[in-house]
Amino acid sequence: MKTKEFVYKLKNAIFNEDTYKKAGYSDNYIKKLKKYYSFEEKTGIYKKNNDPILELLENYIVTGVNFCFTSFYEQYEVKGQYIYFGSLDADILAINTENEEIVLIDSQSNEDYVMLSCAVSSPHFLGALAEAASFNVKKAMDERLEDTEIVLEKAKEISAIAGGIKYLQFSKLLFGI
Repeated sequence: MKTKEFVYKLKNAIFNEDTYKKAGYSDNYIKKLKKYYSFEEKTGIYKKNNDPILELLENYIVTGVNFCFTSFYEQYEVKGQYIYFGSLDADILAINTENEEIVLIDSQSNEDYVMLSCAVSSPHFLGALAEAASFNVKKAMDERLEDTEIVLEKAKEISAIAGGIKYLQFSKLLFGI
């Protein structure tokens, strides 16, 4: 998934204010929730980058965006073979520059200890994250989707988007299972 497609999908297609209003949520709650899904474009010249995650950080205000236990850093940081760009819960999301894989690094480790692999590449990561966000919004509207078996099935679908079964544990983390 490309950067602009990801931003559009989150801001417009996934988070729909009318859906929340029809479900009876207050305007204040909807306004607060919308901030978690909305990237605002930075002023200035749009900077193209071959990596969609880095392009996202270079061109959008990402502070305050937080969904599926995931948040993005305001700026990325290069540390050895990794580019740190965000967090999943309390741990560090990074791009492995040797193979472009997205990994989760233990924030408590003095070394770059990779806890698990998240996606085969940045486009796959953004696609998986967008799909998980979309499902979480649907779950908020339909209690039946909270069923563990349904969530596990969705996690399997998301692992396929991320690049295969190798990424199932990451997909499960996006739903807190």
